[in-house]
Amino acid sequence: MSGSASMTMTRKHKGSDWTLAIGIALGALLVAFGAWVFTEMSAMDKPRNGAVWLNVPKVISQLADGRMVSVKVNLQLRNKDDPSTLEGHQPALKAMIEQVGTTVSREDIKGADGIQRYGRAIQHAINGYLDDQQIDERVKMVAFDELVLMP
Repeated sequence: MSGSASMTMTRKHKGSDWTLAIGIALGALLVAFGAWVFTEMSAMDKPRNGAVWLNVPKVISQLADGRMVSVKVNLQLRNKDDPSTLEGHQPALKAMIEQVGTTVSREDIKGADGIQRYGRAIQHAINGYLDDQQIDERVKMVAFDELVLMP
């Protein structure tokens, strides 16, 4: 084989190597992008633990016995579409939580059972408000992020 023939073969071989390397790199990028899109779309379709939550800003309320309480709650909702439906009702939700606070005393919300009863009272008040607004009951449970009794 002559020198020019071996150079032609080497150039063809080098060109094939570059084409293969670029193809593999593009394939890897495509797979990585596809995995990222799948992960993002899956996270949007369903919450991580199956529960859908709506955070309600902190509410300060005067209890029936005159003490003050500061509460921050999350509402566990029935459907994944509920947060967007209820976002515009945030001021009313806060008012419902504040109003329920006026019906209980410090003794009423003492201990785990008292806090659960307080949460159920908030749940019933909010679902009652939603029913008045011709919105189906949405709140499954009330979880307290914060409950601080002030002296």
